[in-house]
Amino acid sequence: MTLLSFPLFYYDINCLIMKKSLIFITALVSIFLFSTTLKAADAGEILKQVAAELSKGVESEFVVSSIVDKKTAEEQFAGTLIMKGDRYMLDSPGLKIWYDGATQWTYNTDDDEVTIAEVSPDEENSFNIMSIINNKDKYVIHDKGTESLLGKKYRKIELQTRHDEKDVVFKKVTFLIGKDNLPHSLAAETRQGENYILIFTKTGMNLNIKDSVFVFPSDAFKNAYINDLR
Repeated sequence: MTLLSFPLFYYDINCLIMKKSLIFITALVSIFLFSTTLKAADAGEILKQVAAELSKGVESEFVVSSIVDKKTAEEQFAGTLIMKGDRYMLDSPGLKIWYDGATQWTYNTDDDEVTIAEVSPDEENSFNIMSIINNKDKYVIHDKGTESLLGKKYRKIELQTRHDEKDVVFKKVTFLIGKDNLPHSLAAETRQGENYILIFTKTGMNLNIKDSVFVFPSDAFKNAYINDLR
């Protein structure tokens, strides 16, 4: 090999190394993107399974905390929540809500007033988990692996709102989901920067929930002031 041909040979070898490196890097990126897509798909499938379980009928005891600095609870209240598909009934001190999939009755016990409104099943509501799952296409879904709490492992799934979805209420929602495909908790951040966490302290299946549970029992609140917004 002449001195003149050596640089050309060296150049060819480096080109070959660079090409192999680029192929290797491209392969790694492709594998990463593919695995990320698979994880997102898995997370989306888990949310479908959660929806399937909720559709059967679930009764829960819950605690809600509004968070000031993402660590300190400013306000907290507890209650019970019955869910079946898009419908739910909430019972807590000072507030009761019935939602039958189309009409929502909100009763304020302090004022003895019930507000009636037409609400779409897709309108996001923190207590109607199905409304969030129904809107999952408006979010980017991230599989965050697992998180351990008190010796139990939960699947952690984060929904991050897409930038072009201006009508989405929540900026970010994070689910912790148990092996039974029932939610342990959800942490939500609104577009206004409000943060809260909803924890289900006790949850059980109930396949015998009657449809009437989700309708305001007017006979039991005959003296309540009716504020009909429909």
